[in-house]
Amino acid sequence: EVDLILYLIDATREPGKEEEAIAELLSKDIHRIVVAINKIDDPEARPLLIEEFIIPRLRGAKRVSISAVEKTNLESLIEVLFSLAPEGPFWYPEDIYTDQEPVFRIGELVREKAILNTYQELPHAIAVEYRESSKRADGVLFARFDILVERDSQKAIVIGRQGSIIKRIREEAEADLKELFDYPIKLQLQVRVDPDWRRSDSALSRIIF
Repeated sequence: EVDLILYLIDATREPGKEEEAIAELLSKDIHRIVVAINKIDDPEARPLLIEEFIIPRLRGAKRVSISAVEKTNLESLIEVLFSLAPEGPFWYPEDIYTDQEPVFRIGELVREKAILNTYQELPHAIAVEYRESSKRADGVLFARFDILVERDSQKAIVIGRQGSIIKRIREEAEADLKELFDYPIKLQLQVRVDPDWRRSDSALSRIIF
């Protein structure tokens, strides 16, 4: 049982047995299907051929031609999906949009910025550990996190020349946190080498992945 089906089909590939089988399977419930014809930016794309294949087999299904790479018509696709998706029940009060603790969300954002700024050198070798936080009388929350790496060479990469990378991580995280919280957040970030953090149960229990 599903609320909605998004069928992504390649416009550069002529429909064959695989597409026939999928269309046959989906034809039983066309009113909950959106067909996204992808790769229309490719010179080899033949979206009209895909349309000719889809229309008689999934008559009534919504169709949107897109380019995921160029982001063409993605907003239109989202609008179609939202228009067809049923509204679910409220599981939380309207003013609550997450059940995650603030420090967890802050730590996740710090790790995201650390990975984005070092992904070429350290794609999966970074974790974040919460240390402490305190809120001042003026409403500013100060939060301290350790960025964990496994080797000294990785620590140097995260810190960057004259601290340039870790400064960028902090500034980008603080900028995004302004959009998430209704009070200012200031971060203190340190890089710590822990060769065994991936293999230590006690360390893993404290770490934000």
